[in-house]
Parts: sequence; structure tokens; C-alpha cells
Amino acid sequence: MTDPLYDRLLADIDRDAGPRGWLRTRSTRTRAVAMALTALAVSGGFGLVKAGPERLSAHSTLYWVGVLSMVATLGFAMAAMFRPLYLPQWSGGARRLLVAGIGMASLASIAMTSDGSLGALASSGRCLIVGAAIGAPIFGLALLLDRQPRRVGVFRALFSGLVGVLAVQLVCPAAGLVHLVVEHFGLALGSTALFVGVGVALERFAR
Repeated sequence: MTDPLYDRLLADIDRDAGPRGWLRTRSTRTRAVAMALTALAVSGGFGLVKAGPERLSAHSTLYWVGVLSMVATLGFAMAAMFRPLYLPQWSGGARRLLVAGIGMASLASIAMTSDGSLGALASSGRCLIVGAAIGAPIFGLALLLDRQPRRVGVFRALFSGLVGVLAVQLVCPAAGLVHLVVEHFGLALGSTALFVGVGVALERFAR
């Protein structure tokens, strides 16, 4: 009878064989650059295809400040996701504080893209569906690149959800504050919760 810890180690080695293992053995910088370029290409490409250069260029300066703020927020989430394993783990309080800070920064970024009016909800939930669909493959890639899923699960989910929010921000014609806060920020919260749940389920299934 072998040691359960040894058996689990062998299982982890087998699971990381092949392309998945190759991806995870890349340096932190390489994996972060690959993740960032993919996220920006997906969200930016979606915006260019769906909205077009003319419509995007017609937005106000404040709108673009909000978009750039969202990109910076994504950077913070990604930095937390790829935090080197040799560094001490954050305490539960520090982790929750950072998650809350990223969430508030995303809310401020979303609000800045408003046209200044309250507007109305005026939506059938399309932004939620489209945003979650765009965030899903980003989440899948993050799982492939992540060396320790449990440690950064919430940041991986948050990053993936915010990529979907950024894509929706670029194409959504509704610029009223009510719609942006309720649906776009709701997308950030809902997709993060969804991806956290999927990550937990996958981890339990792998045991």
C-alpha cells in the first residue's frame, strides 16, 4: 500500500503531461504576456468587429479614460492571478480586500463610460450573455496557464469576467448609468461567481 500523498503527486504529474504541462512550465512572464495579449485581442477585436472604428472614435475622452481604467484594473487582477508561488500567501482578509478593491475599480471604470444620463435598464440581458460567453474561453485559458488553481481561483474568475465586461463596454449602445451599473457591473459580479463555481467543481472532479 502506497502513501496517498505520493499517489496524488504521481497523479498531478500525469495530469500535467502533454500540452497542458508545457504551458504551465513556461515562465511567469511568458504566461502573463500570453494571457494579456489574448484578453486584449479578444475584447478589442470584438469591439472593432461589432462597433467599427468610426463608432469607437466618436466616444468622449471620459469614455476612453474609463476604458483605460478597466484595462488597468484587468492588469491588477492578472498580477494577482500570476503572483509567484514562492511569495507568502495572502491572509483571508487581505485577499477579500484586494478583491473588493478590484471590484470597486471596475465599477468606477464602468461608470466613467456613461454619457452623463441615468437612462433606463432597457435590456433583455444580452450584455450579460455576450459578456459571459466572451469571458468563458479566457477562463479556460487561465485554467491551462495556472499552476495552482485553488490559490488564485477568485482572481482568475474576476479577470475572466472583466474581460467580458471590457468587450461589452466597447460595443454596447446603451450609455445610461442605470444600464451600465446594473447590467455591466452585474456581469462582472455574476460571471465572477459563475467562474469561481466552475473552478471549484472542476477541482473536486479532478480529485
